[in-house]
Amino acid sequence: MPAVWWVNQTEPQYSIDLKRGYRWSPSKTKSGGIREAWRCLEDMVPGDIWLSWEQQTIVAVGVVTAPAEPCEWPTEQDNQDSWPGAGGCIVRFDDFKLERPIKAREIPDDWKREAGPFRANLWVKLSSVESVDPAAAEELRGMFADRWPAGSPWAGAASQPVLNHQTRYWLNIHTPETWERFSEGDIEVASSLTKGKSIVRGDIFINFVTGDGARWVSAEEIVSDARPARVKPYAGYDSQWEWAVRPLTARLSLRDGIVVRTTVSQLEMFRGHEANWGVRVRRSGVEIPERDAELIIGWIDAASEGMS
Repeated sequence: MPAVWWVNQTEPQYSIDLKRGYRWSPSKTKSGGIREAWRCLEDMVPGDIWLSWEQQTIVAVGVVTAPAEPCEWPTEQDNQDSWPGAGGCIVRFDDFKLERPIKAREIPDDWKREAGPFRANLWVKLSSVESVDPAAAEELRGMFADRWPAGSPWAGAASQPVLNHQTRYWLNIHTPETWERFSEGDIEVASSLTKGKSIVRGDIFINFVTGDGARWVSAEEIVSDARPARVKPYAGYDSQWEWAVRPLTARLSLRDGIVVRTTVSQLEMFRGHEANWGVRVRRSGVEIPERDAELIIGWIDAASEGMS
């Protein structure tokens, strides 16, 4: 797995690095000391990823294209008088700017605490380069899968297969209003107040619509990892997390949906709660037994075939 580096590139240095296609750092301070944030450029190898951080924002994702090279102070470098005759090294890279840069406030605090580049107070460290924890890097990649530019090393994160994954099934609750918007394509995510760490890409949401005559209406494959919610579909409910989804079945209208009351006696999830089955479908993120999910998906498929 390529190493991932967090590279602070304030202006004008970011524009200079971008124009010339490489980053330079001195090997030592003026007093002869060694700074790890400078020296680590020597550790970078082709294929390594770096995230360009500028003005509290991830503005680009880059990829190292050549081994680090020893180099005297480049003529394009700012403040050439600061380290006259200083030696150092350069790392060449390709840069892919984000159309929608990722703001600091979009990155969850729990990720910042584990990733490496952030201080205990959740502000980015002032050093020029920091390594990113590999597991945290993969989580960030999935979290913002739709932001990485085409052609970049992180593009297509959401479409990558999940290896050795045992599919699990989860309840996802809609109101009649949000289901109408979802089925018309106005909403393309499932959202929740909590992250639900067990819910991962490759799992399935079973959509349930509340209200009189509650219904099963679709099954959706989860195609991204959990990410900070940008869509707030529920009035009076502050969704914190979301997952991109794509249809696994037809999306039934409320008229054609499977009336839940008629399925209660056939589903394990309602066993022991047949008289008050509603207590089992009060919140999203409840796991649905595989047998139940297969039955519900079969009913939805049969209903959609009957409509055609």
